Amino acid sequence: MQLRIDTGVVADARRLATEIAAPVTSFIAEHSTVAVERSVLRLLGVDGVCTDDAPVPNRVLERLGAERLAGGAARGIGALVAET
Repeated sequence: MQLRIDTGVVADARRLATEIAAPVTSFIAEHSTVAVERSVLRLLGVDGVCTDDAPVPNRVLERLGAERLAGGAARGIGALVAET
């Protein structure tokens, strides 16, 4: 079975998705804080404490680093999930 997918339609969908996501990403970058990002991680189910009694969301934010956090913790976690 072969799917007949119009590559032009796919390209348009990707372009539209980028146009939709860009202002949201900018808004997040301007308004987010470490506390907000920890809360986002908890909403995603990242919770608990490490062996040194530090909260897991804190350690995750440290490991994600500034580059991956630029678009928010959820985006960083999603990128890591996609990598693995």
